[in-house]
Amino acid sequence: MLSKSFCITGNPAADTVISIKKAHADSVGIRLTCDGDFAWLSHLSPIDVCAVFSNLLDNALEGSTGAVNPCITIKGKDHAHFYALMFSNNVPENIKIINNSVKTSKKDRKHHGFGLSSINSVVRKYNGSYTLKCKDMVFCVQAVFPKK
Repeated sequence: MLSKSFCITGNPAADTVISIKKAHADSVGIRLTCDGDFAWLSHLSPIDVCAVFSNLLDNALEGSTGAVNPCITIKGKDHAHFYALMFSNNVPENIKIINNSVKTSKKDRKHHGFGLSSINSVVRKYNGSYTLKCKDMVFCVQAVFPKK
């Protein structure tokens, strides 16, 4: 699988995760696109990049199941004072967000629901923040990292 990884963002850690998750998305009929500026990801450790991309893509893949025209979009931006990373995906119904959090829908809640906590840890490590939104059956996570 890793031999099929290709350059998407230019960041080896992100590209490896995206390649693996894209292969899965393709196999289940979910379109995955990636666009923007990701050069700034080099400011994050490879482990942190993997944690963020892996958790967000796992959540997006699961959340897209059952959606009309399932699609996942990853965008990166380099703004004047901050970097932004956005993951969005179609969902079958709007998701209720309370206090910038979503409760796991899985029955075994004791062993699930840690993805956003992991993302929160990474984002906070770099003095950033993230927001969750869901409107018109599109779920979106936007993380913002300040420039030093």
